[in-house]
Amino acid sequence: MPEPGRQIIAAHYLYLLKEDGESLRKLWTQLAGPAAAARSSGDAAGAAAMPLLALDEEPEPERCAIMQCVGDGDMDFCLAMLRNLAVIEVVRLKGAGDGEQQWRDFLRFIDGQRRQAMAEGISLFGETTMLVAPQETVDADGDAACDLISARLAPASTLELPGLGESPEAAAAPACRRLASDLAPELCGGGNPRLTQYPGIENSAVDYFVLRAGAPERIVSTVFPELDSLLKELRRAVAFFREQRDTIVEENTSIDKQVGALLHRQVVTMDAANPDTAELENRIAELSRMFGLLTTDSLMARQADKRLEKDLGALRRALGRMMAREPDSIDDIGDHYLELYGSEREAIRVVSRDLDHSRQSAEAAIGVVRTRIELIRAEEGSQLQSRTRGLLDQMVKLQEEGMALQVAAGLIEFVLIFYYVLISWEHLLGIEQSEHISAVMRIIPVMGLAAGASLGTHFLARSIKNKTWKNPGMWISAVMIFASLAGIVLLSLSAARDGG
Repeated sequence: MPEPGRQIIAAHYLYLLKEDGESLRKLWTQLAGPAAAARSSGDAAGAAAMPLLALDEEPEPERCAIMQCVGDGDMDFCLAMLRNLAVIEVVRLKGAGDGEQQWRDFLRFIDGQRRQAMAEGISLFGETTMLVAPQETVDADGDAACDLISARLAPASTLELPGLGESPEAAAAPACRRLASDLAPELCGGGNPRLTQYPGIENSAVDYFVLRAGAPERIVSTVFPELDSLLKELRRAVAFFREQRDTIVEENTSIDKQVGALLHRQVVTMDAANPDTAELENRIAELSRMFGLLTTDSLMARQADKRLEKDLGALRRALGRMMAREPDSIDDIGDHYLELYGSEREAIRVVSRDLDHSRQSAEAAIGVVRTRIELIRAEEGSQLQSRTRGLLDQMVKLQEEGMALQVAAGLIEFVLIFYYVLISWEHLLGIEQSEHISAVMRIIPVMGLAAGASLGTHFLARSIKNKTWKNPGMWISAVMIFASLAGIVLLSLSAARDGG
């Protein structure tokens, strides 16, 4: 920082992502290399061998930690670490000559360094220029700083800042719309220090401030970068969240229309076309996809809300450390950004609540369609049961008819076998011999043979069907047949003896 007796008249801050170590090294070498070389009395190797900070050294959370400083007498270059960003501070010290001309020279120097950095492909997160006016010369130097910034920001110098009253300086110079805040006197060597912000050109990454303080060293080196970096991070995050929110709102509106139309068809019209379960299952798949989108959007909205809550808390703490606490002090900067980003957070919370309602609607629609599917399937099941019951009744009737036919066929088979066996036996034995056997004795073995043959064919067919010979009925029928044949033979022999 400046040597004793040297006054700070301007500072420029170049912010980079801490993860972009290559860009940080290039820019630090570009800016501080010549100063280091001049300080080492023209030793060209001095700049090349200039040490750079170790990027894994983390500063205290939310505070600015100066890691390295080098100067050439007219300007100091400091490298510092913040919460998420690295910052290179270019501090212009007051020299001989007109202060306004030194400001202009400093702005031209910064413009040249910016062009060179762009040519090197260095990606900057943001920039801020601060002109410093001594507090004892507020009127002269303060108006000169206002005029210089107004000329530089001519396209944006008449911008209105919503929701804010004009500060005393803005009333005195209407062409310079700005935000003014009183600083804590203990940070600036007493007095009534003030920080004023001017609106930048649209889509510009450069912000402009004027600091009026008797001892600005602490503000310039550490306190201001803490606040400025938070504002830049919030600006970048809010721009991203705003685009994200617009996309979510558009998607949510489309889904609400589709879910509403589906619920109307399901609940009010009850789908006169009576869609089948396949179509309803396709609807459930589509509703499930919508529910997944809404859940994802809701998660992103909650993450955005938590991020803004965390960043706004850090911003309030930075403002509390930097701004004056007297009841009559003003803080347009804090009021403006807390209101601006607070309203953005509230908009995200509104979207989050809308997403919750939309998810409930989608879930209700899924329940309605699923209930419809269950009703259709229950109706189909009832119809299937009715048809099955009818088929079972028909099968029972067929079985009963088959049983009657089977009994009738068995009876006919029995009669036929009985008749042909009896006639065949009498024919083989002869009429005279047959008369020696009583009618009862002739009927019993013939009946046994006929019964065994009839039952045997039934059991044999069942054994062939089941592919097994383990059928007791078949073996009993065989025994009956053989026993009946044996009885016929014995009776025939007996009749032949009696006839001889």
